[in-house]
Amino acid sequence: MSTSSDPTSPAAFFSGRTAWARSVETPLREFLRTETGGAAVLLAAAVAALVWVNVDASSYDSLWSTKLSIDVADAGVSLDLRQWVNSGLMTFFFFVVGLEARREIDLGELRERRRVALPLLAGIGGMVGAIGIYLAFNAGRPSAHGWGIAMSTDTAFALGLLALVGPRFPDRLRAFILTVVVVDDIVALLVIATVYTETLRFVPLLVAFGFFAVVLVLRSVPVRVGLVYFVLGAGAWVGLLKSGVEPIVVGLVMGLLVYARPPPRSTLERATERFREFREQPTADLARVAGVEIVINLQGDFPTIEPGYLHGVLKPLADPAVDIATLAAEIHTEEEATNPNVVKVIGSSIDPGRLRALYFTRATAPWGEGPRYHHIGLYAYRRSALERFVALPPSVLEQREKLEQLRAIEAGMRIDVTVVDTVPRGVDTPADLETARQILTRG
Repeated sequence: MSTSSDPTSPAAFFSGRTAWARSVETPLREFLRTETGGAAVLLAAAVAALVWVNVDASSYDSLWSTKLSIDVADAGVSLDLRQWVNSGLMTFFFFVVGLEARREIDLGELRERRRVALPLLAGIGGMVGAIGIYLAFNAGRPSAHGWGIAMSTDTAFALGLLALVGPRFPDRLRAFILTVVVVDDIVALLVIATVYTETLRFVPLLVAFGFFAVVLVLRSVPVRVGLVYFVLGAGAWVGLLKSGVEPIVVGLVMGLLVYARPPPRSTLERATERFREFREQPTADLARVAGVEIVINLQGDFPTIEPGYLHGVLKPLADPAVDIATLAAEIHTEEEATNPNVVKVIGSSIDPGRLRALYFTRATAPWGEGPRYHHIGLYAYRRSALERFVALPPSVLEQREKLEQLRAIEAGMRIDVTVVDTVPRGVDTPADLETARQILTRG
């Protein structure tokens, strides 16, 4: 399985930056590319806003009252900065939330529909409980009408907090929380639209529904031009805004409408063939013939491996200093730690869920208290790194440990490790094969 990076592609051509500029990495760019970086920026912005409003409230309010308008002929949209953020930028945020939820439903943890029930009930139960507590303190007061505020979760902060602490927890927790907040958002938006909309204008509302209808038709054809859906989504957004209904629902709905499909059968067959060719030893010639810049090599039989593991092994290669990426899972039993058939990776932590590999061994290592990691034989190579690796002669430590990754370490090549939840089930015996078949049949 491989991915291609072509600087002559349309995406690269219209990016507005030279190939040199695209390849330049900065600490800021690398930081913002991570979920942790985004969450930290969100937290910093919230703290800065709290400080500002307490130091000089008048200038703070003045900024948010700034009017911004988009006019076309005699028609247009004029909102203050606060409204542009709440109804405009948040539409894009909820579009991303919708995309993530759809991916989990189609390819991720929620593809088994029975897993949707628990977060669905949790989301509804959490809202009902919050409303009950609010009304218990405000019953009989004018403020009781504000129960709709209490029911809604701050999705941005919930996902931001998960990004900060999430690497310590399984991916299933992320899917659970994501589903809860999506349920929360959908119900909250329905409440806003039906309970808190003071003036409802039916003509703009019908126009918005008309744009949605066109989106559904084009989606079924299917039309796959993103600009078309952007224009239609923008039209629906304006329609809802003019009707008096909160328009950020457009982002969530458009995100949920996007299909997340696995590769077609022909692509999987080609990938299978590539895996077979790379099985014993990957070659740079095959990568060059395929025209790819990154090559994934799976050493061993892992028929039940999760698609997310393939995504995870590619993450370290976003850092241009990394030559090779691989996976590992934390060891939890003494039997696994002392098993000479289990390869352990020794590394230094450089980010939550990521290590820089320093050594690989079959011995119980490292010594002392702390986590140990079970290496998983899944690699992602840059093509240039693969060319260099296969040209290297076997190294002393490689021959001693019988581990070829030590050849790269001794040659000064950098290997980074993504830490995943569990080691995928391997197939080494007929019994393992039968177990894998049962798992795939149930899936």
